[in-house]
Amino acid sequence: MRFFYFAVLASSAAAHHLISSMSVSGRSFGDGTCLRVPPNTDPLLSLTDKSIVCNIGGDRAVGRICDVDAGQEITFTWRTWPDGSRNDPIAESHQGPCAVYMKQVNSFSDSIDGDGWFKIWHEGYANGMFCAQRLRRNGGGTSRSRCVYSHPLIFNRKLMLQNANIGCSGEYVVRGEMLALHQAQNIGGAQWYVTCGQLHVYSTGGDARPPTVSIPGYTTPDHPGVHYNMWAQPLSLPYRIPGPEPYVPTSAGGGPRQGPVRPQPPCPVSNANWCSRPVPGFSDEVGCYRSSADCWAQLDICYKEAPVTGNKGCKVWENTCERYKAHCLKCGAERNCNGGFPGRRVRRFSMDEKKL
Repeated sequence: MRFFYFAVLASSAAAHHLISSMSVSGRSFGDGTCLRVPPNTDPLLSLTDKSIVCNIGGDRAVGRICDVDAGQEITFTWRTWPDGSRNDPIAESHQGPCAVYMKQVNSFSDSIDGDGWFKIWHEGYANGMFCAQRLRRNGGGTSRSRCVYSHPLIFNRKLMLQNANIGCSGEYVVRGEMLALHQAQNIGGAQWYVTCGQLHVYSTGGDARPPTVSIPGYTTPDHPGVHYNMWAQPLSLPYRIPGPEPYVPTSAGGGPRQGPVRPQPPCPVSNANWCSRPVPGFSDEVGCYRSSADCWAQLDICYKEAPVTGNKGCKVWENTCERYKAHCLKCGAERNCNGGFPGRRVRRFSMDEKKL
């Protein structure tokens, strides 16, 4: 046991992880899409720092929002290599509980720290293993690191949040959390892995009042589930999961979906939270090259904004720009530059769904 303990500590840095994509009812939105992706996979150690809410940089809104209907299942994909370039699974040493929280906001530019968070799911130690171990064994398929957990978002009711009756349809920040306990025998040694996403939830009415907690503030370094010796033999059981109990709805909603459907802007090619826009049409060779230059200017932004989940969509857009340039060369030689570029279907990219 002690040999294993020192061996896993030596390799623990390579085992850090984050949420790289979200799926709803089995359909992936694409790598990094609607996620406030942190700059790296390093763990968080302080429970009082604001980064514990949504990780470093997670206080800033991203440009895309993913839609989900009440009752649909949401799945997070965890990776140790965010861009999927390697399939290393979550390390066996990184054992611990998992949880999912949500918070309704008026706007994604709102501050997200503080009260208003409610837990919708958690999993600790059961049947001889922690949640993280079950996720690791749930890797399957083409990528061993595709460790996922799911929870049906049954939001067909109204919520009582921030002392006001708020229809449940609306904007929500969803927060996935995994706690690694391999150094938690020391206070302050617990490692927190957190990634947040942006969802617009459509519900069908009802009435609900989920109890909320403040993040930071929802747990403490000396909580028995945070300050915990996973190397002890035997383990101290039952294991107490940090934070509140998950909210269990007591009434169901009914009636039609609440709220109008959000308009979706055109997005020929996307990469994480970057979205291309159609280039302008043209009536001559000069206009063709001007439109081609617009494509290249967008590409520069795509590469600059690409998060650690990768730039596969940028490479696709780069091929589009090359095709536009070739079109201008051809139509210029033929003195027939008029109209626009040939169209292509919408593309979004995930390592789990290569070409969508």
